[in-house]
Amino acid sequence: MNPAIGTGEPQMPSVTIMVKMNEILQALRSLELMDDKAEGTWPPPPEPDPERVNRADVTGGSSSRPGTELAPDVLAELESLATVDDEDRTPELLDRLAWYAPLHFAGERWGIYITEDSVIRLAGRICGHLSDRQVTNPEVARRALRSALRTLYFHEAFHHCTESFAIRLELIEKRERYRTYHREVYQPQSGEDEPLEEALACADMVRRQPRAMGKGSTASAVREATVRMLEAWIPNLPSGYRKGLEFKDHAKFDEAKNRLSALIQSGSSAQADDALWAMVAVHHRGGMFRPLGDCAKNTYLVANSPSPRLPNLISPT
Repeated sequence: MNPAIGTGEPQMPSVTIMVKMNEILQALRSLELMDDKAEGTWPPPPEPDPERVNRADVTGGSSSRPGTELAPDVLAELESLATVDDEDRTPELLDRLAWYAPLHFAGERWGIYITEDSVIRLAGRICGHLSDRQVTNPEVARRALRSALRTLYFHEAFHHCTESFAIRLELIEKRERYRTYHREVYQPQSGEDEPLEEALACADMVRRQPRAMGKGSTASAVREATVRMLEAWIPNLPSGYRKGLEFKDHAKFDEAKNRLSALIQSGSSAQADDALWAMVAVHHRGGMFRPLGDCAKNTYLVANSPSPRLPNLISPT
């Protein structure tokens, strides 16, 4: 794992993960806990298309590979977006233009799907928070695009961690948890604090930002601009999402995960036992939220046009 991505990814060979995920899918089907013919809370995976849907390179560096240079129209769009203050007009980026397709609903096509438009729009906002706004510098533009991709990835990867927690409960207890939680807790939002899962996913966008690469470096400048953008953007997002900054602190984040754990197990906001999960968390909760699958290898970049505009963000293998 590239340490710049942050913590939380299992360090296992991809073949081992694929076998394990197949076994998990088989177990969920045998317990009748899947509904891969129904649409879940988020959009379904796009139809397979090698011209438009490619595995994203979320762990790579920002250097340009031969034949993957940024197109002039992408640079021009980033420059235009950097001059527009639209932090309060881009809520659809999360879970609509970039989204997680859960195992319970997508089966073998589970994963994270991120449209090129969402990456470009978020990268433009990052560039708008650079002190000198040198968007026309290709290195700055490449780093901003990669930072945008990773930031969206951090949000959606937390949804997989949440599903992983629910799956562990289901396999132990042999009863439905995840679909009930989505139907009874996640979807019927009743206040600006809900859904809590989205607040924690937004917190992870900030918490998992890589450490600065060196004072005055381009990488450091883009990282700092990304954090400034998130601090301005998150409070303007819809209910639940907008609470993300409240959980940046490690202790607050863990306390909220105790609450989320209780919501998933009980399938009810009224019956959730936070205190129980606070005790369980001391020994087991961190492991139960550990991702079951390799999110990085199951993240896909979806072109909005007939061919990709961001080939440098497509995995070379």
